[in-house]
Amino acid sequence: MTRVADTHVPDADFNSAAAVFGEKELADLTIAISLMNAYNRLAIAFRPAPDSTLAAGFLADLSVRHEGGGIEDGVMFGESRGMPSPCD
Repeated sequence: MTRVADTHVPDADFNSAAAVFGEKELADLTIAISLMNAYNRLAIAFRPAPDSTLAAGFLADLSVRHEGGGIEDGVMFGESRGMPSPCD
């Protein structure tokens, strides 16, 4: 989805994701990816110095608050469903 202008999200990729995630989870995942892309573009534009303590606090807050998918006890989207981590 990050390169949607180039790839137009191939049907095979969408069908693979739809086989694992429900409609709401696909929408949530799409929003999460879009936000990450937006934050990355802002970071590139403003060239801020990374603050690892801020990122660690943000992820810890997400793991405590998140309900129904996403980051749960350190597990990223889909890992608990047999999908590979986006970091692999």
